[in-house]
Amino acid sequence: MILALGFTLISLTSVFGINNNNFRENDFCQLSGEKHGICRKILECPEGDRSASARCTSTGQARVVCCPITAQALCIQVPIHRISRAGPHVVGNTENANVGDFPFMGLLKYKDRTKRCGAALITKKHLLTAAHCIRNGKPTHVLLGTNSANDSGAEPYRIARIVMHPKYNSLKSSNDIAIVEMAEEYDTTKEIDPLCLYGSEEDLPSNENLTVVGWGWTNTGTHNVSDILQKGTVRTTNLNSCQTSYKGVKRSITSHHLCAQGEADANGVYTDACSGDSGGPLVKLVDSKYHLLGIVSIGHDCGLKNYPGVYTRVANYLDWIIAQL
Repeated sequence: MILALGFTLISLTSVFGINNNNFRENDFCQLSGEKHGICRKILECPEGDRSASARCTSTGQARVVCCPITAQALCIQVPIHRISRAGPHVVGNTENANVGDFPFMGLLKYKDRTKRCGAALITKKHLLTAAHCIRNGKPTHVLLGTNSANDSGAEPYRIARIVMHPKYNSLKSSNDIAIVEMAEEYDTTKEIDPLCLYGSEEDLPSNENLTVVGWGWTNTGTHNVSDILQKGTVRTTNLNSCQTSYKGVKRSITSHHLCAQGEADANGVYTDACSGDSGGPLVKLVDSKYHLLGIVSIGHDCGLKNYPGVYTRVANYLDWIIAQL
């Protein structure tokens, strides 16, 4: 298994779909200078961060002002997702995902057709992926709105900009995160929608079900990648235990990582991400919306009992992510 807010208001119009100057509650707006925000009720906006200069239209007696963009504000724009039951494995016994099950899922396309990485859509034009998916050959397009990696009918979206985390370290697999910006917004008539960014840095209970999806290897013996998107259920693993396991293979696991693994199948292969799933999302359902917890980063082989999959913990990078939009 392997950016600072600098857009003009016109750019925000392109990215977030703003099409008028009288912004309503939850619309994106402009703060002082070149900073941008979102219209919220004044009591929901931290004191000192407000801007009365933006044209936010108040409703009723509640005054609406322009507040800084947050993960919560972005999540408001995300529609309710259709819930799909995750199958047992991404590697091992697999279960196909249907079109629309994970409308935020993207497949990065490279000149080298043997290379595969996933990505997760977080706005109308931006996706998150792993930095190591960018390091050795940049993708040119991203495929959205399909469950097939070879869907000839799906329109690939051109990539306009890629931003790797400035402190990405390939040797330590630290800060393994990157932003991919498409040249145009996705087609709203397709089965495509963004997902929310998970905001809590607290560890999850070990019995909580999470879902990992990808087009990577489905069998560690044959090294076959899947044409159809696969889904699997995993649970977080204690970080200290994960750190101990990976010391033996000289991998440094930190609080900026999440470790997760599912149950074993009849052959003793544990639910796990695998090669080709890199950059893909680890998600959790919260109030019928998928939230992005982790990005598939590294592992030791796939599906081994004492080596859970390692993910970049998205909550640790919220400030950096939002600054790139």
